[in-house]
Amino acid sequence: MDTKICKKCGLALPIHFFTRHKQARDGLQSWCKKCKADYQRTYTPPKQYASQSLDRKQAYNKAYRQRSGRAARESNRKWNARNPEAVIAHKLTLRAISLGFLVRGPCEVCGEPKAHAHHDDYSQPLTVRWLCPLHHRRHHAGSDNV
Repeated sequence: MDTKICKKCGLALPIHFFTRHKQARDGLQSWCKKCKADYQRTYTPPKQYASQSLDRKQAYNKAYRQRSGRAARESNRKWNARNPEAVIAHKLTLRAISLGFLVRGPCEVCGEPKAHAHHDDYSQPLTVRWLCPLHHRRHHAGSDNV
């Protein structure tokens, strides 16, 4: 039967006393299961600390989501106030798509099936160009490609 020497306790033990480790030459951990368990027990924080840490992390994440959501809503509200004609055109376009009067098409440039409706003129809300997100960004950036 094959044996291996544990690097922690120094005992020669059968290989079934070691857990697998892909990156090791022999494919086994260098410490036996008992030494590894003792180490984990010593250096792993008790459950109460782990739950406190989890609660603190969840509270932080919730506060972050509320802050970022509030900022986004505020930014959207300001943009909507500055661009009432665009807001109306966007709403009419979405309504026409949902009622079937306007059918989503592929990107005019690359043929990507998931395309955005782009308005060259907001006074004509149902006259749109279909552009994928990449080409839509490029168009607004003023790239010559689109």
